[in-house]
Amino acid sequence: AAAFRLASRVTRDSDARFRTFSDLNPLSIVISRMEDGTALVVNRAFCDMVGKTAEELLGKSAQWLWSDPAQRAEMIRLLRSEGQVRGFEMRARMANGESRDGLVYAMVIDYGGKPALLSTAVDITEQKRTQTALKKSEQRLAGIMAIAPEAIVSIDIEQRIRMFNSGAEAIFGYRADEVLG
Repeated sequence: AAAFRLASRVTRDSDARFRTFSDLNPLSIVISRMEDGTALVVNRAFCDMVGKTAEELLGKSAQWLWSDPAQRAEMIRLLRSEGQVRGFEMRARMANGESRDGLVYAMVIDYGGKPALLSTAVDITEQKRTQTALKKSEQRLAGIMAIAPEAIVSIDIEQRIRMFNSGAEAIFGYRADEVLG
């Protein structure tokens, strides 16, 4: 009986330390059942990210979060074969209906004698938006460069030619591949 009380106290203390650590962590942390996605532990950052309270999440399946259920199935397949995933890209649906992109880091753990997922996610939505905007901007610049009759030449700080358009080729008599770099 004394050993059981000691083990129970150690478990409670360990759970309390984990909850304190996870609530202070700025990354979302979730422990969920592997077979059905039921949330067993969620931290404050996860609740803030998805727009729900811990009470709304705990004991319920978090499969609604996956915009594409096939993505979750693929992640579970990888977890079963490798034991963990690092940087698994997913698209998530928040409580307000907004879609967000994330990188999931997860591993299989034992939770109460059953397999569970310990996972964290990094929101990369703004990074992806910035990359898309940059790509569009680069495409516009390339279009302008291609049709401009004037010479457009860009030189970096080390005096290397980085851009040399068709107008520059016509005026200077060199092909871009001869002068770039």
